[in-house]
Amino acid sequence: MAHKKGVPQAGPQAPDPRRGFAVGFLALAPLFAAYEWAQANLPDGVRNSAEVVLGLGLEVLGSGARWLRLALLVACGGLAWYSARARGVRLSKAVSRAFLEGLLGALLFAPVLLLALASFEPWLGRLDLSWDVGDQVPALVQGALIVGGAAYEEIVFRVGVYSLLSTAIWRAALALGQAGRLAQGVAHGLAALGSAALFAAFHLQAVQSVLGQGGSEYDAALMAWLLAAGLVLATIFRWRGLGVAGITHALFNLFLWIGIDPDVLR
Repeated sequence: MAHKKGVPQAGPQAPDPRRGFAVGFLALAPLFAAYEWAQANLPDGVRNSAEVVLGLGLEVLGSGARWLRLALLVACGGLAWYSARARGVRLSKAVSRAFLEGLLGALLFAPVLLLALASFEPWLGRLDLSWDVGDQVPALVQGALIVGGAAYEEIVFRVGVYSLLSTAIWRAALALGQAGRLAQGVAHGLAALGSAALFAAFHLQAVQSVLGQGGSEYDAALMAWLLAAGLVLATIFRWRGLGVAGITHALFNLFLWIGIDPDVLR
């Protein structure tokens, strides 16, 4: 087929993990609200580590950092709303769909991963995901912190790390003259693996202590679980967007918190 000279032809497109970001951010608004409510009722210093990372530049403001964070959240929400409306998105339908897909993802998340990891138990050891909330804060506040923290982790590891890696790998593929579907798959796979590895390492005590937070001691089974979870969340983020990935993550954390852990499925 002849092509018009000078007219670029359609071809494989770069992976675009930012697709649907506006709707995704709006879908996570209740999670951000839950986190801020928890912060208003928590002792000083009890924070999600991903939010600590995002707020490092605000620490110079002292107590004013929280108010600036709130202002930035509202501003981002306003921009996301304007962007979605400008594209003619039906927000009620889009956000509702993200919640339903996130709920389905959370319900499937644990059983699928546990079945996948069960065969490795003789080498990795028994997986313990029990969540000991202790008596430091009221239960409802702790739940809000856990649910809201998932939104910040998705911003750091999927919007941040995954997007940067996939973009960098795609640009490298273009520089090498590779712009086909195979390059897309490689970009996604490596970005998913890299972001999942950092996601898993981020939960270790060695990393968390740098941020002044608690963390988990190294455990092979736990690290395998976190790596697999990171891979699944990266895939959900790539194909269904930020909102679905964030809600899946938040609801799954909530299920663990109320006691629906691997032992229930054994």
